[in-house]
Amino acid sequence: MAEGSLEIEKVVSNETDVYVFIKITANKFKTRSIHHFVVKNELEVEFNIYDDSRVIPTSMNSY
Repeated sequence: MAEGSLEIEKVVSNETDVYVFIKITANKFKTRSIHHFVVKNELEVEFNIYDDSRVIPTSMNSY
């Protein structure tokens, strides 16, 4: 089983959008990701993840 960590590097927000910049590491795997939340009327109405889609399969092939 791979061991790893998530590290929040930065959070940026305005009235409706929150961006969380994350560093992800696990054994031979290192990447960054952005989690984007849209908030309206104090409720989360949208959630998006932006990451490098090539890093994950490439690192899994190395096991």
